[in-house]
Amino acid sequence: MNVKYFGEEFPFEPSDIDEFSLEGFLRLNEEQEEKMDELFDLEFENESWALDENGERLDSDALFAASPWSMDGPNGEVKLLRRFYSADTGAIRFSMEEG
Repeated sequence: MNVKYFGEEFPFEPSDIDEFSLEGFLRLNEEQEEKMDELFDLEFENESWALDENGERLDSDALFAASPWSMDGPNGEVKLLRRFYSADTGAIRFSMEEG
């Protein structure tokens, strides 16, 4: 299974999936770790993706639509919100747009 971050695919090993969340581990090689670091830097430079024009957090639908994380589901793209990530272990947890 893969997750996408800014359209780049990364290997993901799920450990727990339910209707609204996805947990598991990113299994990155050295090259993928470097790419992930570059994309994290890009996201942190543009943290405003999660905010509206008044600096307020986007509502749920807009937040999922703006998120740089996604995965392919049986009915097309499923947007994800990253809730937790440990670069040391690769553990990552997402909220899912739809079950």
